Amino acid sequence: MRVLVTGAAGMIGRRVSKLLKPRFEVRAVDLKPLPDEPDPWQIDLTQLDQLLPALDGIDSLMHFAIAPYSDYDESSREYVEAMFRFNSRGTYHVLEAARQAGVKRVALAGSITVLWGHELTEGVLFDESFPRLPHHVYSAFKCFDETLAEFYARTHSMNVIVWRIGAPCEATDPDSWKGYRLEKDRRALVSCDDIARAFACSMSCDFEGFAALNLTSENENPYLDLSRAEEVCGYRPMHRFHRDGVSIVGDPAPL
Repeated sequence: MRVLVTGAAGMIGRRVSKLLKPRFEVRAVDLKPLPDEPDPWQIDLTQLDQLLPALDGIDSLMHFAIAPYSDYDESSREYVEAMFRFNSRGTYHVLEAARQAGVKRVALAGSITVLWGHELTEGVLFDESFPRLPHHVYSAFKCFDETLAEFYARTHSMNVIVWRIGAPCEATDPDSWKGYRLEKDRRALVSCDDIARAFACSMSCDFEGFAALNLTSENENPYLDLSRAEEVCGYRPMHRFHRDGVSIVGDPAPL
């Protein structure tokens, strides 16, 4: 299967692309150079005419590209404008280009922050029936992305899964997951390996239509229900994060 991965130079996209290569033929797309990729495309997703040629011969698409946090003050107007330009317009162009190219299976990197307006109540797991409730302008944009994805799936017979990604980290690097300070992040850690597993599952499953699915590894005292992700595409976490570290709980075999 030939898969196009946007944001392939970013922290998540780069790691996921590497993990997917044993199973998929990956075409990497980013605004930045991709010197180590066998099939790199350096393009601007805000320009639809640049994206369309990159989809030639592609079977499915994974979208990770966003405006990088490190380039902006998150409280600034420039950051909001960047989200308009790169995040929302980029997501629209990815879906529209897929439609025009006849690519029927798309997986988008969403965010669990679309639920962060809810209070964390002990013992309550948020499943996909909980209404979206953004707490910040970033999560509001992510709500827009989900609405747009549902629209394309419903009106253009596309199969679109939005993965509501938790707090991403490297399971082998304690600094990457111990650095999270918010309780909502610490209880929703997800290894890059598990992100790759989820996206791979969504490429090969038989699910049709639209779904917004929670995506974390196993965590102590979680607040996100992962059962729908397993039901839709067979996703099961490989890693479990706990107070003493991280362990392997799922199949450690390559994707």
